[in-house]
Amino acid sequence: MADQKQYPLGNKAKDLLIHTTKLTMNTNLFPKSMRFSYSIPLQNISMDILRNVHAASECMFETEYKKRLELIKQVLDDCNLMLKLLEVCLELGFIDTMAGKWMIFT
Repeated sequence: MADQKQYPLGNKAKDLLIHTTKLTMNTNLFPKSMRFSYSIPLQNISMDILRNVHAASECMFETEYKKRLELIKQVLDDCNLMLKLLEVCLELGFIDTMAGKWMIFT
């Protein structure tokens, strides 16, 4: 695996997954009744982001550029979906504006 400086996007994706998992496991922020509706999808999306960032970085741009671009597009789509889910959670009051600062990652 590349070191911290050579893999900044992958490191941010990993940080996003860790942060998302910690916050969505907090029942003070996300009630258990909303676990399957919002917590698990947010965790799954952040895991998909990490997976696709890693997969894209493993593609050789010279020979696998289409695959790499498709993976990058999927990362962007997942980031957009995650942002929309977080906006819904914010509007429904599951998270507050202080917890909403994690949207910086997306």
